[in-house]
Amino acid sequence: MEEADGAVRVIFPVDPTWVYVFPIVGGAIAGFGQGAAIFALSRFIWWLGPAPFQLPGEIRWQLAKTAAVLGLAMLFWWSIAAFHWWRYRRWGRVPRIITVSDRQLVVSDLGMWRMRERAVAADDIVKVEYRPITRNIAWWRTAGDLYLHRSKGRRLQFRFSSDDPDLPKRIAQRIADQLRRPLTGAT
Repeated sequence: MEEADGAVRVIFPVDPTWVYVFPIVGGAIAGFGQGAAIFALSRFIWWLGPAPFQLPGEIRWQLAKTAAVLGLAMLFWWSIAAFHWWRYRRWGRVPRIITVSDRQLVVSDLGMWRMRERAVAADDIVKVEYRPITRNIAWWRTAGDLYLHRSKGRRLQFRFSSDDPDLPKRIAQRIADQLRRPLTGAT
């Protein structure tokens, strides 16, 4: 949590590298698997020699359909891997940031294709609610959800987690103070 120029900024930690690399490697491996199946099918047809042309038309059509489907699946998985690689190379590890001032709340995060910034006027936020998470997976961490109820649209939800048992509640209280709204919810 940072405070500067009359605004509060909360920067969430970025995900570990394996979260970004997993879809790249998974898509590449799946694509290579499809490519290996196409190679095995072509070697089988080559092994038959001139016999494939003597096979009934239905069997030849089935072999051609199988090769086409495997080729499309290979292209699909490689395109998934290429997209995630492009996204990781372009944006790297970008954190999610919440900036709260007297006039507005701005949430910036990485969308599907580019960085997104959503701004909500402070007057549109009618209620600030904090709920501690009691069934936390990691017993040594404290977590809580901050809900910002708006007059129009869906509520905004943010999850805070820390080794410091008081930090999530302090962040929620500071955001509520900056928005000039009372913090409600369980303590």
